[in-house]
Amino acid sequence: MKKIFVLVAILAAILMFAACGGNNNEPPATGNQPTQPQQGNQATPPPDTTGTVGGLEPVELIIYFLGDGAPDNDEVFARLNERTSALINTTIRPMFISWADFGTRYPLVFASGEYFDMIYTAHWSFYADQALRGGFYPLSMEMLNTYAPELMAQMPDAAMRQARIGGNVYMVPNIQYEFGQVGLLVRGDLRRAHGIPEITSLEIFKDYLRAIADEPGIIPFDGGSDVDLWALPQLFMYTPNGWAYPDNAVPLYTFSIHDPNGTMFNMTETQEFRDFLELMREFNQLGMWRMDALTNPNSMIDNFLAGRSGSAVNNLVTIASAWQEVMTHFPEWEPEIIDGTFGTATVVNSFISNGFGIRAISQHPERALTWLNLIRTNQELYDLMMYGIEGRHWINEGPGAQSMGPDSMNFGGFSNWGFVTESMRRRSNDEYPGMQALDASRVARAIDSPAMYFQFDNTNVVNQVAAMQNLRLQHHYMLYFGFDADWENTLAMLNEQYDTLGRQAILAEYRAQMAAFLAEYNQ
Repeated sequence: MKKIFVLVAILAAILMFAACGGNNNEPPATGNQPTQPQQGNQATPPPDTTGTVGGLEPVELIIYFLGDGAPDNDEVFARLNERTSALINTTIRPMFISWADFGTRYPLVFASGEYFDMIYTAHWSFYADQALRGGFYPLSMEMLNTYAPELMAQMPDAAMRQARIGGNVYMVPNIQYEFGQVGLLVRGDLRRAHGIPEITSLEIFKDYLRAIADEPGIIPFDGGSDVDLWALPQLFMYTPNGWAYPDNAVPLYTFSIHDPNGTMFNMTETQEFRDFLELMREFNQLGMWRMDALTNPNSMIDNFLAGRSGSAVNNLVTIASAWQEVMTHFPEWEPEIIDGTFGTATVVNSFISNGFGIRAISQHPERALTWLNLIRTNQELYDLMMYGIEGRHWINEGPGAQSMGPDSMNFGGFSNWGFVTESMRRRSNDEYPGMQALDASRVARAIDSPAMYFQFDNTNVVNQVAAMQNLRLQHHYMLYFGFDADWENTLAMLNEQYDTLGRQAILAEYRAQMAAFLAEYNQ
């Protein structure tokens, strides 16, 4: 069966840490076709015809990253620009979208007509939405192979298949094999001080949070906009129940990763959702997070590193990086990494979980690809972009290896993960000792869930989706952080209004599109 073959192939790739080569096969277009790229006041320029690298005209690319940055980032970008200017006569002007503004500002930079050349994108970061609206430049295989040949030689065919929307590719995906389920970071010193056993289950983690609620100067779960609508439900509801929702979906619908048909259902009508809200209310009353959590400008990772939070939750790669920071600067905290899946089934992320898209109105799409190709296949430039300045932010430990430098905390904090290329990565010598065993455990429990690769096209229900999203954003922050004391009546009101706004029509559209997608995928 195809799904077994795909799963075996993915797991083999993870264990070997090697990417398969791509090819030029293009599957037939499916679903509604995206609109033509937005042109605004800019005309689409002709392709670069300046010839060899020595003949390239100088170009500055404006690139949007997600995140708030770090003190040394400007110096790193300056060094990067010096090298890329010498090699391909190209520099970049980095721009940033803060996590606090992500949900509103990201679509706004497109809708406003603002000029830029490239932006971080992903299935969770408006990729399908902006592709369908004509916000991204369509990338043909000929164009990709011409201007990014070394990178495309490493690009798995699965990455190109997953990036297709209406028959076209609109992003250059990252090349890595990772899991989307969360990891946790806790204070081992506090766990032992309060007599909590090794955290091997979600229930023990809850006990740990309850135990440190009265610890002076510590907030057990000090997160804000970086954890509210994704990490909390992911950790306490989605993962324990084996639930997920597909790319570009309204996260009010979900499906079981064990269901081969990916049958969507209304999440807010389930007992599991009620149990989740009840737990969040309890946590709120116990002081698990600060009273201004809804406007907390700091990430949970930053709060943990500052000694304010007793735990941190994020993807496992980010958690592992934070563990290294703590071991470098605060080893007395005895930090411990916990697998947030707690033995449940895992799903390998799609390649479009990170990457970069070129703006439809960019005057330099070919140069943007040339720059991407260079950054992701030149070890010196890759090291600068991903790790910072050698000797300060990281220490060269030989081919494929690195350790943290004395100023490691002063670089990063932005979405350079969109450039990850497996063949260029350096494994950290400071790595958490149990990381390889943790990775192997997740691999052993991985299942193939093709529904995870489905990209929803909301064209036929765009008004209903907008209305549902607006209502969700008005109430779910309060519910997820447990600030709504009357949450049961609020939930009843929301379910009634969701139905009035067209919830069932969206669900029917989801199911029809999912069935068509899986029929083609499983051929």
